[in-house]
Amino acid sequence: MTGKYPHSPIPTTCWLWGILLLFCAAACETARVGDDLDDIDDIDEICGNELDDDLDSLTDCQDPDCANLASCQDCLPTNPADSFVCHDDSEWWVDDCGVEGKKKQDCGQGCGVDNRCAQESKVKWCFDGPVSPFHSPALSADSVLYTLNSNTPQDWIYALNLDGSLRHSLISPTGGILGSAVVGSDGIVYLNQYRNRLTALYPDLSPKWTFLCEGDVHDPPAIGPDGTLYLFDSFMNFYAIDQAGQQKWRIFTAEKFNSGAVIGSDGRIFFTEPTGTILGQLHAISPQGQLLWSYSWTGWTRGLSLADDGSLLVSVSTTEPEKPNGLLSITAGGELNWMYETSSAVISSAAVAADGSIYFTTQGEQLIALDGNGSLKWQTDIPGGAGVVPSLALDGSIFLGGFSGVFFAFHADGSLRWQRTMSERITSNAAIGLDGTIYVATGAGRLCAFASTNGGLAQSAWPKYKGNNQNTAHQAR
Repeated sequence: MTGKYPHSPIPTTCWLWGILLLFCAAACETARVGDDLDDIDDIDEICGNELDDDLDSLTDCQDPDCANLASCQDCLPTNPADSFVCHDDSEWWVDDCGVEGKKKQDCGQGCGVDNRCAQESKVKWCFDGPVSPFHSPALSADSVLYTLNSNTPQDWIYALNLDGSLRHSLISPTGGILGSAVVGSDGIVYLNQYRNRLTALYPDLSPKWTFLCEGDVHDPPAIGPDGTLYLFDSFMNFYAIDQAGQQKWRIFTAEKFNSGAVIGSDGRIFFTEPTGTILGQLHAISPQGQLLWSYSWTGWTRGLSLADDGSLLVSVSTTEPEKPNGLLSITAGGELNWMYETSSAVISSAAVAADGSIYFTTQGEQLIALDGNGSLKWQTDIPGGAGVVPSLALDGSIFLGGFSGVFFAFHADGSLRWQRTMSERITSNAAIGLDGTIYVATGAGRLCAFASTNGGLAQSAWPKYKGNNQNTAHQAR
C-alpha cells in the first residue's frame, strides 16, 4: 500500500446501487418531458401575431385554431364575376365582399382564385394590320376570329387564331371593303366591296363566288334562317341572294341610303329608309319579298335592332325644331309601342339584354339603359362619346369603346367595372368569345383581345352589333 488513499476494490453492492440510481433519474426525466408535451397540446395559436405559438408549423390563419375567425375567411360571393372592382392602370384590386380595405398586389400572371382581378381587362394580344381602320370583328362557329381592314385601293381580310396569330389573309382584289365580315353557319365568310360586289369566301379565305350588284354595297349583308343573304346597293335595289350566289328576287326602294336589314326569328325582313329629307320609314317584308307593312316618323335612322317579343327598336336623330331624338319601339305588327326621347341624337342601334333591358349611346356622350317598357333605368357619361353598339355579356356586363380611346366595362346597374385606355380611338363594336375574351378594333389598324370573366356573350334577343358574334343580323331567339 502506498500513498495516503489506497486503491481498493469497490464492493459489488455499491455498483448495483449506482445503476439503480441512474435508471431512476432517466425515468424521472422521461416523465418530465412527457408532461411538458402534454402541456403544449393544450396551448392554442394566438391569431394575428405572426408567430407559431403552438409549435405545429402553422401560423395565424393557416392554423386550424384560427381558421374559423371572420378575419380569416376568404371572400366567397354568390356571383364570382361581381366579386371585385378593378381600377384601370393600377396594379391593385379591391374585393367588395365586405372586407374593407383588403388589397393585394396583382402579380400579372394570375394569382389564383383569390386574385381574379389579376386577369380582368388585361390585354392578351394585339394584331397590327398594315392599313387602317379595322371594322368590327366577327367570330366564326369554330371560334376562329375574322376581321378586316378598309383603305382603298388595297384592303385586307384576316383570319386569326384565338391567340392572335395569323391563320389566313387575303388582299381584296378590287379594294374598298365597306363594312364588317359576316360569317354563315357553314363557316362561309361574306364581305361587301367597293365597285358593287358581294363576295363569298371559304374559311381559308379562298374565293367561292362573287355577286355583282348594280350599285355599290355599303352595309354588310344579313343572313336569314335558310341562309339567304339580303343587302342594299346605292342604286336603290334590295336583293335576296341564295347561298350559291344567285339572285332570288329584287325590289326597289325610295332612297339609296338605308339601314342594313335585320331578320326576325320568323324570317321576316325589316329595314329603314329616309323619305325625302326629314322623314324615315320602317318596312317589313316577307321572305318572298312582299311588303307587309310600313311605319313612318320624323327623323333619320341611326340603327335598327330587335327585342325579345319581336318588336323593332329604331334609333332616331333629327335636326327639326320641336321634333324629338330618341328610341322608337315598333310592335311586330307595325304600330308604335313607345318612344323614349333623348336630349341629343341616338347614334347607335340598341342592344337588348336577357331581362329585356335596352342599352344605347347618344351624341351627348351618354350610355342609356331602359327597361323593356321604355322607362329610364339609369344613364352614365362616356367621356369623349361613343358611336358603337354596346356589347352585353352573360353576367350582365356592358362593354363599349369610346372615341377618346378608352374601352369601358360597366356592371348591369351602370357602375363602372373597369376601363382600359388605349393609344388610339376605338372605332369598332366588340365581339365576346365563349371564354369571355373581348375582341375590339381601333382606328389605327389594331385588333386587340382583352381578358374578362364575363361568361361569354349574353343569350338574349340582340346582345350586340348585328345581333350576334357572326354579324348575321338574324334574331336567333
